[in-house]
Amino acid sequence: MKKFRGTIVLLLIASVCGLILGISHGATKDIIAEREKLESLQLEVILPKSKANDVKEMDINLETIENVEGAYEVLENGEVIGHAIIVTPKGYGGPIKMTVGVDKDGNIGGIKVASHAETPGIGSVIEDEKVLSQYRDKSTKETLKLVKGSASAENEIAAITGATISSGGMIAGANTAINFYKEHILGEEVVDEKNKEVTVKDVMADGDEMKPHEVALNDNIAGVNAVYKGSEVIGYAITAISEGYGGELKTLVGISLDGKITGIRVIEQQETPGLGDGILEKDFTDKFVDKSASEPLSIENLEGISGATVSSEGVIYGVNHATKFFNENLKK
Repeated sequence: MKKFRGTIVLLLIASVCGLILGISHGATKDIIAEREKLESLQLEVILPKSKANDVKEMDINLETIENVEGAYEVLENGEVIGHAIIVTPKGYGGPIKMTVGVDKDGNIGGIKVASHAETPGIGSVIEDEKVLSQYRDKSTKETLKLVKGSASAENEIAAITGATISSGGMIAGANTAINFYKEHILGEEVVDEKNKEVTVKDVMADGDEMKPHEVALNDNIAGVNAVYKGSEVIGYAITAISEGYGGELKTLVGISLDGKITGIRVIEQQETPGLGDGILEKDFTDKFVDKSASEPLSIENLEGISGATVSSEGVIYGVNHATKFFNENLKK
């Protein structure tokens, strides 16, 4: 009987101890999770000028936002003093997971690379202070641009020699964070040039609409549309295929009936983010406007994008395919 009572007492003691441990674990697990979160975000790295001591996850559905994995308000004694945005751009070896800190003034406080699969000794230098320091204090008002050689403009970042794709992944991640900050924190409208709907106005300002034009195509031409103003055909929009640095390019080229290039729009591309994808920008595409379709263009007579010669030439080749097709099949 005494042995039985002893067993009951031991069981009761064990139960009480288990209950105490359970309560203790429940009380501390949230604290531990918060501490781990703070450590993983590396607030002292991404917002080094602040005395941040807490974070709050933002109530935003990230499933529909490409390459954004997390977003947090960063707090100092309960006051929001910045934001931490976790992004996962594509690098040379796979996704680069990085946290971008944006301070209350809208400047990048710093970047922490959490994980990557870049080439050791080459692309892996994205973790080096020399690379990361370039992003510090950059304004979110402008999209960052990657350049080969030395950066001169305020929004420029120098590419890593021999690791352009890794550099492109980094700057793409930073720009993803910038766009997220503008759209979801400041409430600004952000236009994604890569996904912007193509309209006739992109290639011919006087045009009202485009309609498919029946004509035999070749390997360099993916499609032809007649451009109308009212009921009158005023030119053609020709989709040309060429090769860029990252793969196939498709460029929509507007050509008026009198043989002038009226505008171009790169509609498909896989060029290096922040560098080769400058072929999407108006500063580059406007260089083609009013050029004659009767003579081929070259990198010598049409200034390309600094540090992105192959991408620039790819578009020029596409435009030349379009003008050649116009002269041989559509010119009257």
